Amino acid sequence: MIVAGQEFLDRNKRFDMTGFVPRTDWFREMKRYGMVPQCVKPEEATDVYAIEQDYWRSLWHQTEPAATAKAKQSVTP
Repeated sequence: MIVAGQEFLDRNKRFDMTGFVPRTDWFREMKRYGMVPQCVKPEEATDVYAIEQDYWRSLWHQTEPAATAKAKQSVTP
């Protein structure tokens, strides 16, 4: 059982293991959402964990600055 687990990890690396290459569909989507420059290849990604964190952080709600909100309220049609 332990040997089988080691063999599996040798074939399918986790994101925190040396030699990990992200799946092409995941990498394509990270490019699409602007998390990775278009010129980077999957095997060149050095910190996929940080890319994933940046992606999820980009989805957080961001409040408007007070000045912007006031300016929108003062413009009435």
